Amino acid sequence: MGRPSSRRRVYATIVGDFTVSGQNTRNKIVTTFSEWTARSAMARGPLRSRYDIHSLMDAINFEVPFDATKGAISDGEFMKWHEENTKKICHRLGVGWSTKLINVYLKTRVYLAREGRPNLQEVIHPPIDNYLWRGIKKNFGDQPQIISLTHKVQRIKDIKSYDTYSQIISGCRLVAKQLKCTLIEVDQLWCP
Repeated sequence: MGRPSSRRRVYATIVGDFTVSGQNTRNKIVTTFSEWTARSAMARGPLRSRYDIHSLMDAINFEVPFDATKGAISDGEFMKWHEENTKKICHRLGVGWSTKLINVYLKTRVYLAREGRPNLQEVIHPPIDNYLWRGIKKNFGDQPQIISLTHKVQRIKDIKSYDTYSQIISGCRLVAKQLKCTLIEVDQLWCP
C-alpha cells in the first residue's frame, strides 16, 4: 500500500544531499524507523497486524506537524491536530491505543530524530502506558493533584474519550513543570 500524497509532499519539501526516489535518505530512514517503533509499541494492543497498523498510520495527516513551511507549531494547534487524528483512527483501536500509536511515532521522529516544525518537540506528548503510570505514581504518588489527573484510569484500553486522555496529559504537564522538562521528557519516569 503506497504512502498518502500528503507524506510525499512533505518529503518533497525536505532538501538533502542524498535522495532516493525524491525522498531525503535520512528522512526515509527516520520515517520508516518511527513507523516500526510505533508498530512495535502495539504488540499488546488490540491490532497486531502490520497491514492493519500501516493502514491506520496512513490515515493520519502528518503534514501539519512536519511541514516546516508553516512555521512554529503552538500547543493549541498541536492539540487540535492530535485530537482530530486520534479520532480518525480510534474506531479500530480505541482512544488510548490510538494516542499511544501516534505518540510513539512522534517520540521517535520528533524527539529522537529531531524532525518536525519549530516548537514541535516542546508540545508532543509522552506515550501513556502502564510503565509511565508506574513511574509517575512512584515519584509523585504523594501529590493528589497530579495522581487524580494522571491516574483517571490505569489501563490504556480504559482511555475511552479524548477528554479523559486530555486530563491525563494535564497531569503530565504538572509533572513536567515540577521536573523542569518538556512534556515528552516526562517519559523519563517510564519504569518497567
